[in-house]
Amino acid sequence: MNLPGLLIIGGMKCGSTTLYRDLGTSPSIFFPLDKEPGNLTRDDVLTEGGLRAYASMFDNARPGQICAEASTNYTKRPTFEGVAERAHRVLGSDLKLIYIIRNPRERISSHINHALANGEFTPAPQDQLIAAHPELLQYTAYAHQIEPWLDRFGTGNIRVVRFDDYTSNRRERCVQLWEWMGAEPNPDAIDEQRAFNASSSKPVAKGPFGWVPRNPVYRRVVRPMLSNAARDRVRHALLPKNRVERVDIGDSLARVVIEDLREEPGRMASISSECLLGPDVDWESWYMANTPASEVQG
Repeated sequence: MNLPGLLIIGGMKCGSTTLYRDLGTSPSIFFPLDKEPGNLTRDDVLTEGGLRAYASMFDNARPGQICAEASTNYTKRPTFEGVAERAHRVLGSDLKLIYIIRNPRERISSHINHALANGEFTPAPQDQLIAAHPELLQYTAYAHQIEPWLDRFGTGNIRVVRFDDYTSNRRERCVQLWEWMGAEPNPDAIDEQRAFNASSSKPVAKGPFGWVPRNPVYRRVVRPMLSNAARDRVRHALLPKNRVERVDIGDSLARVVIEDLREEPGRMASISSECLLGPDVDWESWYMANTPASEVQG
């Protein structure tokens, strides 16, 4: 039975799709067809049938490959609780974990854009959206999200990646991650000019061909024969692009967000630097990036 030795656990709208695509260029790593399977959010994975279903996603892994999956739902407390505990029970204490995080203002703006484009949020003034959807702040509380994983797996098995540092050093950071997990590096396969799943350019499952990605024949027969690149071409050819006007939460609301997250920089600073990929960072400054610091309270 093949099970993951590596999880990308989030965060949502923090570059996890690009990281997943980049790491998957290594011949040593096997990712299943679907990103975001999310099996560890459910107690069903602890049953014999649920575990068998989870393992079946990795049936096509070659001997010696590291099985891996990427599910941002794994760092979405309180929507999904107990994920780290399930992962420990199912996958063991040697599991490797990667958590990519992003400047709060940027992450929340991207989350709003994504949800509006997909019809998950009803258009409203930004302050009303944040009040109506507490998950916008909850999923941005990175220390709160990573702490259960640190408690279960320790600092040596976790790497925290900053989106801003990663996007400036994709090949270098992937080599570091590959070496950490014992995978064969393949940096030349990474196209540093291309990002994946950006809200502003992402095709949405609407229009006359919106049914195709959900069609059972396409999913069972056609899609498994296509590479990621080929599926990208199909989506971009058939589906309309995101037409929702890009949202930036604005300076005044960004200051409110930073105030609500005021305990986070100190909590992140207390996490061992062993976890952090890339150079050390002043977490206070990092959290307040793109926000007028002189007007931030607290």
